[in-house]
Amino acid sequence: MNKNTENLQDVFDDIVTYKNEIDKKNTKKRSYTNYDKDKTLFIYTRVSTKVQEETGTSLETQKSTGIRLSERLNFDYLHFDEKGKSSNYEEIHKREILFELYELIRKNKVKHLFVYDMSRLSRTREVSFLINSELIKHKVKLYTSNGEYDFDSIEDKLMYDVLSVISRYDNEVRRIRSITGKIHRLKNNQHSGGLVNYGYFVENKQLKVVSEESKHIKKMFKMYDENYSTKDIQNYLIRENVKTRRGNSVFSQEQIINMLKNEIYIGRRKTVIDNQEFHTTNQSIVNRDIFNRVQNKIEVSLQRRNQLNKTKHFYLLTKYLRCKDCNNILCGRKTFRNKKLSENYYYCSQSMYRYKNTKKVRNQKKCSMIKSINMMNTDKLVYDSLIDVIEHSYLLKETQKDKFLTIKKDSDKTVQQQIQTVKRKIDKLDKEKVQLYDNIYEVKKELYTLKINKNQYDELVGNIESVIEEKNQKIKELQSDILDLSNEKVFIDWLNKYRKDVDKLRDVTDEKKQQKHLDKFVDTIYVSYDSDNKEHILDIQFKLKMFNDKLIYNDVDDKSKGYKIIDGEDIKTVTIDSTKRGKYKVKKKVI
Repeated sequence: MNKNTENLQDVFDDIVTYKNEIDKKNTKKRSYTNYDKDKTLFIYTRVSTKVQEETGTSLETQKSTGIRLSERLNFDYLHFDEKGKSSNYEEIHKREILFELYELIRKNKVKHLFVYDMSRLSRTREVSFLINSELIKHKVKLYTSNGEYDFDSIEDKLMYDVLSVISRYDNEVRRIRSITGKIHRLKNNQHSGGLVNYGYFVENKQLKVVSEESKHIKKMFKMYDENYSTKDIQNYLIRENVKTRRGNSVFSQEQIINMLKNEIYIGRRKTVIDNQEFHTTNQSIVNRDIFNRVQNKIEVSLQRRNQLNKTKHFYLLTKYLRCKDCNNILCGRKTFRNKKLSENYYYCSQSMYRYKNTKKVRNQKKCSMIKSINMMNTDKLVYDSLIDVIEHSYLLKETQKDKFLTIKKDSDKTVQQQIQTVKRKIDKLDKEKVQLYDNIYEVKKELYTLKINKNQYDELVGNIESVIEEKNQKIKELQSDILDLSNEKVFIDWLNKYRKDVDKLRDVTDEKKQQKHLDKFVDTIYVSYDSDNKEHILDIQFKLKMFNDKLIYNDVDDKSKGYKIIDGEDIKTVTIDSTKRGKYKVKKKVI
Protein backbone atom coordinates (compact mmCIF):
# COMPACT_ATOMS: atom_id res chain seq x y z
CA MET A 1 0.00 0.00 0.00
CA ASN A 2 1.58 3.32 -1.10
CA LYS A 3 1.63 6.48 0.97
CA ASN A 4 -1.26 8.15 -0.88
CA THR A 5 -3.42 5.07 -0.39
CA GLU A 6 -2.57 5.04 3.30
CA ASN A 7 -3.55 8.71 3.63
CA LEU A 8 -6.81 8.07 1.81
CA GLN A 9 -7.54 5.11 4.09
CA ASP A 10 -6.88 7.33 7.15
CA VAL A 11 -9.35 9.88 5.85
CA PHE A 12 -11.93 7.20 5.17
CA ASP A 13 -11.46 5.67 8.63
CA ASP A 14 -11.88 9.10 10.25
CA ILE A 15 -15.08 9.72 8.30
CA VAL A 16 -16.57 6.31 9.13
CA THR A 17 -15.76 6.75 12.84
CA TYR A 18 -17.12 10.27 12.80
CA LYS A 19 -20.35 9.21 11.05
CA ASN A 20 -20.89 6.44 13.61
CA GLU A 21 -20.55 9.00 16.40
CA ILE A 22 -23.07 11.47 15.01
CA ASP A 23 -25.59 8.76 14.09
CA LYS A 24 -25.91 8.11 17.85
CA LYS A 25 -26.98 11.71 18.55
CA ASN A 26 -30.63 12.24 19.47
CA THR A 27 -31.95 15.59 18.33
CA LYS A 28 -35.18 17.40 18.92
CA LYS A 29 -37.53 16.54 16.05
CA ARG A 30 -39.40 19.30 14.26
CA SER A 31 -42.15 18.79 11.75
CA TYR A 32 -41.78 20.19 8.23
CA THR A 33 -44.93 18.89 6.56
CA ASN A 34 -46.38 22.25 5.51
CA TYR A 35 -43.99 23.16 2.74
CA ASP A 36 -43.38 22.39 -0.92
CA LYS A 37 -39.93 20.87 -1.21
CA ASP A 38 -39.57 21.97 -4.83
CA LYS A 39 -40.53 25.56 -4.05
CA THR A 40 -38.79 26.13 -0.69
CA LEU A 41 -35.29 27.49 -0.18
CA PHE A 42 -33.52 26.36 2.98
CA ILE A 43 -31.29 29.20 4.22
CA TYR A 44 -28.44 28.29 6.58
CA THR A 45 -26.56 31.11 8.38
CA ARG A 46 -23.60 31.03 10.74
CA VAL A 47 -20.75 33.24 11.92
CA SER A 48 -17.48 32.07 13.42
CA THR A 49 -17.47 33.90 16.73
CA LYS A 50 -19.80 35.24 19.40
CA VAL A 51 -18.50 38.76 18.74
CA GLN A 52 -19.55 38.59 15.08
CA GLU A 53 -22.97 37.37 16.20
CA GLU A 54 -23.43 40.32 18.53
CA THR A 55 -22.47 42.85 15.89
CA GLY A 56 -25.21 41.30 13.75
CA THR A 57 -23.77 42.46 10.41
CA SER A 58 -22.59 39.13 9.01
CA LEU A 59 -25.66 37.13 10.02
CA GLU A 60 -28.03 39.77 8.69
CA THR A 61 -26.13 39.92 5.39
CA GLN A 62 -26.31 36.15 4.96
CA LYS A 63 -30.02 36.03 5.76
CA SER A 64 -31.01 38.99 3.58
CA THR A 65 -29.00 37.58 0.62
CA GLY A 66 -30.83 34.26 0.99
CA ILE A 67 -34.24 35.95 1.21
CA ARG A 68 -33.56 38.01 -1.94
CA LEU A 69 -32.62 34.80 -3.74
CA SER A 70 -35.87 33.11 -2.64
CA GLU A 71 -37.85 36.12 -3.93
CA ARG A 72 -36.03 36.00 -7.26
CA LEU A 73 -36.77 32.27 -7.56
CA ASN A 74 -40.36 32.89 -6.40
CA PHE A 75 -39.77 30.41 -3.53
CA ASP A 76 -40.79 30.31 0.10
CA TYR A 77 -37.92 29.99 2.56
CA LEU A 78 -37.04 28.31 5.89
CA HIS A 79 -34.28 29.92 7.94
CA PHE A 80 -31.81 27.80 9.95
CA ASP A 81 -29.73 30.15 12.10
CA GLU A 82 -26.70 28.66 13.87
CA LYS A 83 -25.60 32.11 15.13
CA GLY A 84 -22.07 32.23 16.54
CA LYS A 85 -20.01 29.02 16.47
CA SER A 86 -16.23 29.12 16.73
CA SER A 87 -13.72 26.61 15.37
CA ASN A 88 -14.25 24.58 18.55
CA TYR A 89 -17.67 23.64 17.16
CA GLU A 90 -16.67 22.36 13.72
CA GLU A 91 -17.85 18.84 14.54
CA ILE A 92 -21.38 18.46 13.23
CA HIS A 93 -22.76 17.00 16.49
CA LYS A 94 -21.75 20.21 18.25
CA ARG A 95 -23.73 22.30 15.76
CA GLU A 96 -27.35 21.44 16.45
CA ILE A 97 -28.88 23.51 13.64
CA LEU A 98 -26.51 22.13 11.00
CA PHE A 99 -27.11 18.62 12.29
CA GLU A 100 -30.87 19.16 12.02
CA LEU A 101 -30.45 20.41 8.45
CA TYR A 102 -28.17 17.47 7.63
CA GLU A 103 -30.85 15.04 8.85
CA LEU A 104 -33.46 16.69 6.60
CA ILE A 105 -31.11 16.41 3.61
CA ARG A 106 -30.42 12.77 4.46
CA LYS A 107 -34.17 12.09 4.55
CA ASN A 108 -34.60 13.73 1.13
CA LYS A 109 -36.65 16.63 2.51
CA VAL A 110 -34.45 19.38 1.04
CA LYS A 111 -34.23 20.28 -2.64
CA HIS A 112 -32.79 23.83 -2.55
CA LEU A 113 -30.16 25.01 -0.07
CA PHE A 114 -28.51 28.43 0.33
CA VAL A 115 -25.29 29.19 2.21
CA TYR A 116 -23.42 32.45 1.87
CA ASP A 117 -20.15 30.66 1.07
CA MET A 118 -18.64 27.19 1.31
CA SER A 119 -17.07 27.78 4.72
CA ARG A 120 -20.50 28.32 6.34
CA LEU A 121 -21.18 24.57 6.10
CA SER A 122 -17.84 23.21 7.22
CA ARG A 123 -14.11 23.69 7.46
CA THR A 124 -13.21 20.06 8.17
CA ARG A 125 -12.84 17.22 5.70
CA GLU A 126 -15.02 14.83 7.73
CA VAL A 127 -18.04 17.12 7.87
CA SER A 128 -17.53 18.25 4.25
CA PHE A 129 -17.51 14.65 3.08
CA LEU A 130 -20.69 13.83 5.01
CA ILE A 131 -22.61 16.84 3.73
CA ASN A 132 -21.29 16.60 0.17
CA SER A 133 -22.22 12.93 -0.08
CA GLU A 134 -25.79 13.66 1.01
CA LEU A 135 -26.10 16.67 -1.31
CA ILE A 136 -24.93 14.57 -4.27
CA LYS A 137 -26.97 11.52 -3.29
CA HIS A 138 -30.25 13.48 -3.05
CA LYS A 139 -29.41 15.88 -5.95
CA VAL A 140 -29.81 18.99 -3.81
CA LYS A 141 -29.27 22.27 -5.64
CA LEU A 142 -26.83 24.43 -3.68
CA TYR A 143 -26.81 28.23 -3.91
CA THR A 144 -24.07 30.56 -2.66
CA SER A 145 -23.39 34.28 -3.05
CA ASN A 146 -21.01 33.36 -5.89
CA GLY A 147 -23.27 31.06 -7.88
CA GLU A 148 -25.24 27.83 -7.80
CA TYR A 149 -24.43 24.15 -8.13
CA ASP A 150 -26.68 21.47 -9.53
CA PHE A 151 -25.55 18.06 -8.36
CA ASP A 152 -27.26 16.45 -11.34
CA SER A 153 -24.45 17.99 -13.38
CA ILE A 154 -21.04 16.29 -13.38
CA GLU A 155 -19.35 19.61 -14.05
CA ASP A 156 -21.09 21.26 -11.11
CA LYS A 157 -20.14 18.36 -8.83
CA LEU A 158 -16.50 18.78 -9.84
CA MET A 159 -16.63 22.56 -9.49
CA TYR A 160 -18.21 22.26 -6.05
CA ASP A 161 -15.54 19.81 -4.88
CA VAL A 162 -12.78 22.06 -6.18
CA LEU A 163 -14.23 25.16 -4.58
CA SER A 164 -14.79 23.30 -1.28
CA VAL A 165 -11.15 22.27 -1.20
CA ILE A 166 -10.06 25.83 -2.01
CA SER A 167 -12.36 27.23 0.69
CA ARG A 168 -10.91 24.88 3.28
CA TYR A 169 -7.41 25.77 2.12
CA ASP A 170 -8.13 29.50 2.44
CA ASN A 171 -9.57 28.98 5.91
CA GLU A 172 -6.53 26.98 6.98
CA VAL A 173 -4.19 29.67 5.63
CA ARG A 174 -6.12 32.36 7.52
CA ARG A 175 -5.98 30.25 10.68
CA ILE A 176 -2.22 29.76 10.37
CA ARG A 177 -1.70 33.47 9.73
CA SER A 178 -3.82 34.32 12.76
CA ILE A 179 -1.92 31.87 14.97
CA THR A 180 1.45 33.09 13.66
CA GLY A 181 0.46 36.70 14.38
CA LYS A 182 -0.66 35.85 17.90
CA ILE A 183 2.54 33.91 18.62
CA HIS A 184 4.64 36.80 17.32
CA ARG A 185 2.82 39.27 19.58
CA LEU A 186 3.10 36.97 22.60
CA LYS A 187 6.83 36.51 22.08
CA ASN A 188 7.13 40.30 22.13
CA ASN A 189 5.09 40.43 25.36
CA GLN A 190 2.19 42.12 23.55
CA HIS A 191 -1.55 41.66 23.78
CA SER A 192 -2.48 38.81 21.44
CA GLY A 193 -5.94 40.13 20.59
CA GLY A 194 -9.48 39.44 21.68
CA LEU A 195 -11.54 40.84 24.53
CA VAL A 196 -9.43 42.66 27.14
CA ASN A 197 -9.82 41.59 30.78
CA TYR A 198 -11.71 43.89 33.13
CA GLY A 199 -9.27 46.30 34.75
CA TYR A 200 -7.11 46.75 31.65
CA PHE A 201 -7.01 48.49 28.26
CA VAL A 202 -4.60 48.15 25.32
CA GLU A 203 -2.18 50.93 24.46
CA ASN A 204 0.58 50.39 21.90
CA LYS A 205 -0.21 46.65 22.02
CA GLN A 206 0.53 46.61 25.76
CA LEU A 207 -1.92 46.01 28.60
CA LYS A 208 -2.34 49.05 30.83
CA VAL A 209 -4.30 49.39 34.07
CA VAL A 210 -7.59 51.29 34.09
CA SER A 211 -7.35 53.14 37.41
CA GLU A 212 -11.11 53.34 38.06
CA GLU A 213 -11.63 49.65 37.28
CA SER A 214 -8.59 48.60 39.30
CA LYS A 215 -10.27 49.99 42.44
CA HIS A 216 -13.09 47.48 42.01
CA ILE A 217 -10.65 44.64 41.33
CA LYS A 218 -8.76 45.41 44.56
CA LYS A 219 -12.05 45.63 46.46
CA MET A 220 -13.15 42.22 45.11
CA PHE A 221 -9.94 40.54 46.30
CA LYS A 222 -10.11 42.34 49.66
CA MET A 223 -13.73 41.29 50.21
CA TYR A 224 -13.06 37.64 49.38
CA ASP A 225 -9.95 37.67 51.57
CA GLU A 226 -12.13 38.98 54.41
CA ASN A 227 -14.54 36.05 53.97
CA TYR A 228 -17.23 37.82 51.98
CA SER A 229 -19.02 35.50 49.55
CA THR A 230 -19.15 35.81 45.76
CA LYS A 231 -22.80 36.84 46.22
CA ASP A 232 -21.65 39.72 48.45
CA ILE A 233 -19.12 40.75 45.80
CA GLN A 234 -21.80 40.52 43.12
CA ASN A 235 -24.08 42.80 45.16
CA TYR A 236 -21.21 45.27 45.65
CA LEU A 237 -20.58 45.45 41.88
CA ILE A 238 -24.29 45.97 41.22
CA ARG A 239 -24.48 48.77 43.81
CA GLU A 240 -21.44 50.45 42.24
CA ASN A 241 -23.01 50.10 38.76
CA VAL A 242 -19.98 48.19 37.48
CA LYS A 243 -20.60 46.63 34.05
CA THR A 244 -18.90 43.65 32.42
CA ARG A 245 -16.73 44.01 29.33
CA ARG A 246 -19.77 43.10 27.22
CA GLY A 247 -21.88 45.78 28.92
CA ASN A 248 -23.91 43.48 31.18
CA SER A 249 -25.07 44.98 34.47
CA VAL A 250 -24.51 41.81 36.49
CA PHE A 251 -21.31 39.80 36.95
CA SER A 252 -22.21 36.14 37.41
CA GLN A 253 -20.71 34.42 40.44
CA GLU A 254 -18.81 32.14 38.06
CA GLN A 255 -17.31 35.22 36.36
CA ILE A 256 -16.28 36.58 39.76
CA ILE A 257 -14.53 33.33 40.70
CA ASN A 258 -12.75 33.24 37.33
CA MET A 259 -11.58 36.83 37.84
CA LEU A 260 -10.31 36.03 41.33
CA LYS A 261 -8.37 33.06 39.93
CA ASN A 262 -6.90 34.96 36.97
CA GLU A 263 -3.14 35.54 37.32
CA ILE A 264 -3.35 38.58 35.04
CA TYR A 265 -4.09 40.64 38.16
CA ILE A 266 -0.68 39.78 39.63
CA GLY A 267 1.04 40.65 36.36
CA ARG A 268 1.39 37.39 34.49
CA ARG A 269 -0.54 35.58 31.78
CA LYS A 270 -0.48 32.10 30.28
CA THR A 271 -1.78 31.60 26.74
CA VAL A 272 -2.07 28.20 25.02
CA ILE A 273 -1.97 28.11 21.20
CA ASP A 274 -1.81 24.78 19.37
CA ASN A 275 -0.72 23.03 22.57
CA GLN A 276 2.11 25.54 23.08
CA GLU A 277 2.27 27.59 26.29
CA PHE A 278 3.33 31.23 26.16
CA HIS A 279 4.01 33.23 29.34
CA THR A 280 3.80 37.02 29.28
CA THR A 281 3.82 39.80 31.86
CA ASN A 282 1.81 42.98 32.43
CA GLN A 283 1.11 45.61 35.09
CA SER A 284 -0.27 44.04 38.27
CA ILE A 285 -3.27 45.30 40.22
CA VAL A 286 -3.15 43.21 43.42
CA ASN A 287 -0.14 41.94 45.39
CA ARG A 288 0.76 38.27 45.44
CA ASP A 289 0.14 37.78 49.15
CA ILE A 290 -3.56 38.58 48.94
CA PHE A 291 -3.82 36.72 45.60
CA ASN A 292 -2.35 33.55 47.12
CA ARG A 293 -4.63 33.79 50.17
CA VAL A 294 -7.63 34.13 47.87
CA GLN A 295 -6.55 31.07 45.85
CA ASN A 296 -6.33 29.02 49.04
CA LYS A 297 -9.79 30.16 50.11
CA ILE A 298 -11.25 29.33 46.69
CA GLU A 299 -9.67 25.87 46.80
CA VAL A 300 -11.03 25.22 50.28
CA SER A 301 -14.45 26.52 49.26
CA LEU A 302 -14.57 24.22 46.22
CA GLN A 303 -13.42 21.24 48.27
CA ARG A 304 -16.04 21.96 50.92
CA ARG A 305 -18.74 22.39 48.29
CA ASN A 306 -17.85 19.06 46.67
CA GLN A 307 -17.82 17.38 50.05
CA LEU A 308 -21.16 18.85 51.14
CA ASN A 309 -22.72 17.90 47.80
CA LYS A 310 -21.69 14.29 48.30
CA THR A 311 -22.76 13.79 51.91
CA LYS A 312 -26.25 12.98 53.13
CA HIS A 313 -25.59 13.82 56.80
CA PHE A 314 -25.22 17.23 58.41
CA TYR A 315 -21.83 17.92 59.98
CA LEU A 316 -21.36 20.93 62.22
CA LEU A 317 -17.65 21.52 61.63
CA THR A 318 -16.63 20.08 58.23
CA LYS A 319 -16.78 23.52 56.61
CA TYR A 320 -14.11 24.80 59.02
CA LEU A 321 -11.84 21.82 59.76
CA ARG A 322 -8.49 21.58 57.98
CA CYS A 323 -5.49 19.35 58.62
CA LYS A 324 -2.57 21.42 59.89
CA ASP A 325 -0.02 18.89 58.63
CA CYS A 326 -1.08 18.29 55.00
CA ASN A 327 -3.55 21.20 54.58
CA ASN A 328 -6.30 18.90 53.32
CA ILE A 329 -9.87 19.23 54.55
CA LEU A 330 -11.31 16.99 57.25
CA CYS A 331 -14.32 14.87 56.32
CA GLY A 332 -17.06 13.59 58.58
CA ARG A 333 -18.32 10.05 58.92
CA LYS A 334 -21.57 8.88 60.50
CA THR A 335 -22.84 5.34 60.23
CA PHE A 336 -25.88 3.76 61.81
CA ARG A 337 -26.34 0.12 62.70
CA ASN A 338 -29.70 -1.08 63.93
CA LYS A 339 -30.82 2.55 63.89
CA LYS A 340 -28.07 3.45 66.39
CA LEU A 341 -25.10 5.68 65.73
CA SER A 342 -22.07 3.40 65.58
CA GLU A 343 -19.41 5.61 63.95
CA ASN A 344 -19.16 9.31 64.55
CA TYR A 345 -15.85 11.03 63.76
CA TYR A 346 -13.84 13.48 61.64
CA TYR A 347 -10.78 12.31 59.68
CA CYS A 348 -8.15 13.81 57.38
CA SER A 349 -9.25 13.46 53.76
CA GLN A 350 -5.73 12.63 52.56
CA SER A 351 -6.33 8.99 53.44
CA MET A 352 -9.31 8.99 51.08
CA TYR A 353 -7.33 10.69 48.33
CA ARG A 354 -4.51 8.15 48.74
CA TYR A 355 -6.99 5.28 48.62
CA LYS A 356 -8.35 6.62 45.33
CA ASN A 357 -4.79 7.43 44.15
CA THR A 358 -5.81 10.92 43.10
CA LYS A 359 -3.41 13.38 41.50
CA LYS A 360 -3.89 15.72 44.48
CA VAL A 361 -1.77 13.62 46.86
CA ARG A 362 0.80 11.98 44.59
CA ASN A 363 3.39 14.65 45.36
CA GLN A 364 2.34 15.20 48.99
CA LYS A 365 4.17 13.73 51.96
CA LYS A 366 2.14 11.29 54.00
CA CYS A 367 0.06 13.04 56.63
CA SER A 368 1.02 12.51 60.28
CA MET A 369 -2.56 12.81 61.55
CA ILE A 370 -3.35 9.11 61.50
CA LYS A 371 -6.05 9.23 64.18
CA SER A 372 -9.61 10.34 63.63
CA ILE A 373 -11.27 12.68 66.09
CA ASN A 374 -14.53 12.14 67.96
CA MET A 375 -17.23 14.22 66.32
CA MET A 376 -19.61 14.64 69.25
CA ASN A 377 -16.91 15.79 71.64
CA THR A 378 -15.25 18.04 69.07
CA ASP A 379 -18.52 19.75 68.17
CA LYS A 380 -19.24 20.47 71.82
CA LEU A 381 -15.69 21.62 72.56
CA VAL A 382 -15.54 24.05 69.62
CA TYR A 383 -18.99 25.54 70.21
CA ASP A 384 -18.41 25.92 73.96
CA SER A 385 -15.01 27.49 73.28
CA LEU A 386 -16.61 30.03 70.98
CA ILE A 387 -19.23 30.96 73.60
CA ASP A 388 -16.48 31.31 76.25
CA VAL A 389 -14.62 33.73 74.01
CA ILE A 390 -17.81 35.69 73.27
CA GLU A 391 -18.60 35.88 76.99
CA HIS A 392 -15.24 37.40 77.94
CA SER A 393 -14.44 39.46 74.85
CA TYR A 394 -14.31 43.21 75.58
CA LEU A 395 -14.45 43.88 71.86
CA LEU A 396 -17.80 42.12 71.53
CA LYS A 397 -19.08 43.67 74.76
CA GLU A 398 -18.22 47.11 73.44
CA THR A 399 -20.03 46.33 70.20
CA GLN A 400 -23.08 45.18 72.13
CA LYS A 401 -22.91 48.29 74.31
CA ASP A 402 -22.85 50.57 71.26
CA LYS A 403 -25.89 48.80 69.88
CA PHE A 404 -27.65 48.98 73.20
CA LEU A 405 -27.06 52.72 73.54
CA THR A 406 -28.92 53.29 70.30
CA ILE A 407 -32.04 51.88 71.90
CA LYS A 408 -34.13 53.96 74.28
CA LYS A 409 -33.17 53.15 77.85
CA ASP A 410 -35.76 51.86 80.27
CA SER A 411 -36.29 54.25 83.17
CA ASP A 412 -35.30 53.31 86.66
CA LYS A 413 -37.29 55.36 89.25
CA THR A 414 -34.67 55.25 91.98
CA VAL A 415 -31.82 56.38 89.76
CA GLN A 416 -33.95 59.03 88.09
CA GLN A 417 -35.02 60.43 91.48
CA GLN A 418 -31.41 60.65 92.59
CA ILE A 419 -30.48 62.43 89.38
CA GLN A 420 -33.30 64.93 89.82
CA THR A 421 -32.20 65.66 93.39
CA VAL A 422 -28.66 66.35 92.25
CA LYS A 423 -29.91 68.58 89.44
CA ARG A 424 -31.89 70.67 91.93
CA LYS A 425 -28.70 71.16 93.97
CA ILE A 426 -26.90 72.33 90.85
CA ASP A 427 -29.70 74.79 90.07
CA LYS A 428 -29.44 76.20 93.60
CA LEU A 429 -25.70 76.65 93.28
CA ASP A 430 -26.14 78.36 89.92
CA LYS A 431 -28.52 80.85 91.50
CA GLU A 432 -26.05 81.48 94.32
CA LYS A 433 -23.34 82.12 91.72
CA VAL A 434 -25.54 84.69 90.02
CA GLN A 435 -26.01 86.43 93.36
CA LEU A 436 -22.26 86.47 93.94
CA TYR A 437 -21.61 87.99 90.51
CA ASP A 438 -24.17 90.68 91.40
CA ASN A 439 -22.15 91.35 94.58
CA ILE A 440 -19.01 91.85 92.50
CA TYR A 441 -20.91 94.37 90.41
CA GLU A 442 -21.99 96.26 93.52
CA VAL A 443 -18.41 96.30 94.85
CA LYS A 444 -17.24 97.77 91.53
CA LYS A 445 -19.82 100.54 91.87
CA GLU A 446 -18.52 101.37 95.35
CA LEU A 447 -14.98 101.52 93.96
CA TYR A 448 -16.04 103.88 91.15
CA THR A 449 -17.95 106.15 93.62
CA LEU A 450 -14.86 106.23 95.88
CA LYS A 451 -16.69 104.61 98.78
CA ILE A 452 -13.86 102.06 99.00
CA ASN A 453 -10.27 102.14 97.88
CA LYS A 454 -8.46 99.77 95.46
CA ASN A 455 -7.03 97.57 98.19
CA GLN A 456 -10.45 97.08 99.78
CA TYR A 457 -11.91 96.33 96.34
CA ASP A 458 -9.32 93.66 95.55
CA GLU A 459 -9.83 91.98 98.91
CA LEU A 460 -13.65 91.91 98.59
CA VAL A 461 -13.66 90.70 94.99
CA GLY A 462 -11.02 88.06 95.80
CA ASN A 463 -13.20 86.69 98.60
CA ILE A 464 -16.28 86.60 96.35
CA GLU A 465 -14.42 84.87 93.45
CA SER A 466 -13.08 82.32 95.91
CA VAL A 467 -16.63 81.45 96.93
CA ILE A 468 -17.68 81.27 93.26
CA GLU A 469 -14.81 78.87 92.53
CA GLU A 470 -15.91 76.64 95.42
CA LYS A 471 -19.43 76.58 94.04
CA ASN A 472 -18.11 75.78 90.51
CA GLN A 473 -16.14 72.87 91.97
CA LYS A 474 -19.23 71.65 93.78
CA ILE A 475 -21.26 71.86 90.56
CA LYS A 476 -18.60 69.78 88.73
CA GLU A 477 -18.76 67.13 91.44
CA LEU A 478 -22.55 67.02 91.24
CA GLN A 479 -22.43 66.79 87.43
CA SER A 480 -19.99 63.91 87.82
CA ASP A 481 -22.46 62.26 90.19
CA ILE A 482 -25.18 62.52 87.52
CA LEU A 483 -22.84 60.97 84.94
CA ASP A 484 -21.94 58.17 87.33
CA LEU A 485 -25.60 57.49 88.14
CA SER A 486 -26.50 57.44 84.41
CA ASN A 487 -23.53 55.29 83.48
CA GLU A 488 -24.21 52.92 86.32
CA LYS A 489 -27.73 52.34 85.06
CA VAL A 490 -26.66 51.99 81.43
CA PHE A 491 -23.77 49.70 82.37
CA ILE A 492 -26.02 47.47 84.44
CA ASP A 493 -28.64 47.36 81.69
CA TRP A 494 -26.42 46.53 78.71
CA LEU A 495 -24.21 44.19 80.68
CA ASN A 496 -27.21 42.24 81.94
CA LYS A 497 -28.54 42.02 78.39
CA TYR A 498 -25.15 40.84 77.11
CA ARG A 499 -25.02 38.11 79.75
CA LYS A 500 -28.52 37.00 78.90
CA ASP A 501 -27.63 36.87 75.19
CA VAL A 502 -24.56 34.75 75.94
CA ASP A 503 -26.67 32.38 78.06
CA LYS A 504 -29.09 32.01 75.18
CA LEU A 505 -26.21 31.16 72.81
CA ARG A 506 -24.89 28.58 75.26
CA ASP A 507 -28.31 26.91 75.47
CA VAL A 508 -28.61 26.42 71.68
CA THR A 509 -28.67 22.70 70.83
CA ASP A 510 -29.85 22.75 67.22
CA GLU A 511 -26.71 22.11 65.12
CA LYS A 512 -27.82 24.24 62.18
CA LYS A 513 -28.42 27.21 64.49
CA GLN A 514 -25.06 26.57 66.14
CA GLN A 515 -23.42 26.64 62.71
CA LYS A 516 -24.98 30.04 61.96
CA HIS A 517 -23.30 31.42 65.10
CA LEU A 518 -20.02 29.75 64.17
CA ASP A 519 -20.22 31.32 60.71
CA LYS A 520 -20.23 34.79 62.25
CA PHE A 521 -16.98 34.32 64.15
CA VAL A 522 -15.00 31.23 63.01
CA ASP A 523 -12.85 31.24 59.88
CA THR A 524 -10.87 27.99 59.97
CA ILE A 525 -10.05 25.28 62.52
CA TYR A 526 -6.63 23.70 61.99
CA VAL A 527 -6.31 20.20 63.45
CA SER A 528 -3.12 18.33 64.33
CA TYR A 529 -2.32 15.19 66.30
CA ASP A 530 0.07 14.91 69.23
CA SER A 531 1.12 11.26 69.23
CA ASP A 532 3.05 11.58 72.51
CA ASN A 533 0.06 12.81 74.49
CA LYS A 534 -2.43 10.99 72.25
CA GLU A 535 -4.61 14.02 71.76
CA HIS A 536 -5.73 16.29 68.97
CA ILE A 537 -4.84 19.98 68.98
CA LEU A 538 -7.37 22.41 67.53
CA ASP A 539 -6.33 25.93 66.53
CA ILE A 540 -9.61 27.81 66.24
CA GLN A 541 -8.99 30.81 64.00
CA PHE A 542 -11.52 33.60 64.51
CA LYS A 543 -12.47 36.34 62.07
CA LEU A 544 -11.79 38.96 64.78
CA LYS A 545 -8.98 39.42 67.31
CA MET A 546 -11.36 38.75 70.16
CA PHE A 547 -9.60 36.10 72.28
CA ASN A 548 -7.76 37.46 75.36
CA ASP A 549 -8.42 41.08 74.40
CA LYS A 550 -8.08 43.70 77.15
CA LEU A 551 -9.79 46.82 78.47
CA ILE A 552 -7.37 49.52 79.65
CA TYR A 553 -8.61 52.63 81.54
CA ASN A 554 -7.05 55.94 80.58
CA ASP A 555 -6.89 56.77 84.31
CA VAL A 556 -7.36 53.92 86.78
CA ASP A 557 -8.15 56.38 89.58
CA ASP A 558 -10.69 58.26 87.48
CA LYS A 559 -12.55 55.80 85.26
CA SER A 560 -14.79 58.57 83.95
CA LYS A 561 -11.89 59.57 81.70
CA GLY A 562 -12.66 56.61 79.49
CA TYR A 563 -10.85 53.50 78.32
CA LYS A 564 -9.60 51.74 75.20
CA ILE A 565 -9.87 48.16 73.94
CA ILE A 566 -6.58 46.39 73.18
CA ASP A 567 -6.78 43.75 70.44
CA GLY A 568 -6.42 40.18 71.56
CA GLU A 569 -5.55 37.14 69.43
CA ASP A 570 -7.46 35.62 66.54
CA ILE A 571 -6.51 32.02 67.46
CA LYS A 572 -7.54 29.99 70.47
CA THR A 573 -5.93 26.56 70.93
CA VAL A 574 -7.71 23.70 72.66
CA THR A 575 -7.02 19.97 72.92
CA ILE A 576 -9.20 16.88 72.91
CA ASP A 577 -8.61 13.14 73.41
CA SER A 578 -8.34 11.15 70.17
CA THR A 579 -11.36 8.90 70.76
CA LYS A 580 -13.20 7.78 67.66
CA ARG A 581 -16.69 6.96 68.92
CA GLY A 582 -18.84 6.90 72.04
CA LYS A 583 -19.54 9.50 74.68
CA TYR A 584 -16.29 10.50 76.30
CA LYS A 585 -15.67 13.29 78.72
CA VAL A 586 -14.14 16.24 76.94
CA LYS A 587 -10.70 17.26 78.04
CA LYS A 588 -10.32 20.98 77.51
CA LYS A 589 -7.09 22.87 77.82
CA VAL A 590 -6.29 26.36 76.63
CA ILE A 591 -2.76 26.93 75.41
